[in-house]
Amino acid sequence: MKSKEEKIKELQDTLESVKQELESLKNEKKVLVWDDIEHVCGFDPECDGTTTDYTEISISKERCHTTFKTKEQAEAAIALAKISQLLPYYNSEPTGRLNVKCTIDKDYKILATEDNVFLSFNKARMAEEFLKHNRSLIRQAKPLL
Repeated sequence: MKSKEEKIKELQDTLESVKQELESLKNEKKVLVWDDIEHVCGFDPECDGTTTDYTEISISKERCHTTFKTKEQAEAAIALAKISQLLPYYNSEPTGRLNVKCTIDKDYKILATEDNVFLSFNKARMAEEFLKHNRSLIRQAKPLL
């Protein structure tokens, strides 16, 4: 059984810990928009198709506007860049000037749409052809689609 002095010491330690936590919460800056962030960490997609890991260091947000929180997201960004370069070869209309287009959804289904979506094609046949040859790219891009 603890003595009275031991109980008092334990309570004082707990109180000090709670005070420190409250002070920390008071000083914590609330992040609601990009300008509230001072430093970022995560993964940067590189031009050669790899990612650079910045999870162990904090870097200025001014230096890294392309840093994703997870490696999966950074790899998805690389896949989206590749898809962006391939779309014109599949008769895609990336500017959304067509009224009705076809798109490939996350379940690899080809759907008609009037929305201006990233992965869109003039004809269902072109969407099918793209899917046939680039399913793995779509799979990799899924976290950002």
